[in-house]
Amino acid sequence: VLEEGQRRLKALGRVPEEMRGRGFTLEDLLELGFGLTPEGTLIPVLSPEGRPVGVKVRRRQAPPKYRYLEGGMKASPWHSPGFSREDLPVVVVEGELNAAIASRVFPEAAFVGVAGAENSPDWKALRGRKVFLAADGDEAGRRALARWQEEARSFGLFPLPLPPLEEDFCEVAGRYGREALKGFLASALDWRCTEAVLLEGEEEAMRKRIVGKVALEGVEPLGWAGGRRVVRWRAWFRGEAPGLLVW
Repeated sequence: VLEEGQRRLKALGRVPEEMRGRGFTLEDLLELGFGLTPEGTLIPVLSPEGRPVGVKVRRRQAPPKYRYLEGGMKASPWHSPGFSREDLPVVVVEGELNAAIASRVFPEAAFVGVAGAENSPDWKALRGRKVFLAADGDEAGRRALARWQEEARSFGLFPLPLPPLEEDFCEVAGRYGREALKGFLASALDWRCTEAVLLEGEEEAMRKRIVGKVALEGVEPLGWAGGRRVVRWRAWFRGEAPGLLVW
């Protein structure tokens, strides 16, 4: 299906009607493995390893705007090509197309597109990575951010939510240009992370080592030693932190 869809898209020679105004070029769509059917644009849902695990259609005649080709398929997150590069920070994004356009304009990060605010990424696949969260600025998006943070922490992650935009990534790229989205991402992802295992009460000493702005801080209890609580202290910051482990 995807191979035939790619041939149809190449033969069309332009961005399909249902994908216009979203910031994509024809080259983007072909590089991402998108295709075309009489119903609409085919979106391959990629695994963390880059393998298609399903196909979603952005329909030309909505509603519904989307449907899966495989009946009954569970909503699976979309992973940007090259996601497995562990040196890249990861941005979890509400919406597969928002993640897709972000991956084209800002290859300095990996992106996970979640199919709607009610769903979640595979947190296990994000362990050991520097993780950011991006959702729409509406009530559903705010609820998603709160839930994602709670879920992520249960997997040992400490993600940083990005400031919400009035428009989603595709709308920003389509309305204001790809450079506008690139600039937002470059600024929004310009944070460093640090952590340390401490005795409770030593957090302030760690905090004082940070020369700059702290965006988010968290303390997680780990156990007891010598009658004192042991905690993991983590912080997102801009600036320098002499003597601390930073990434």
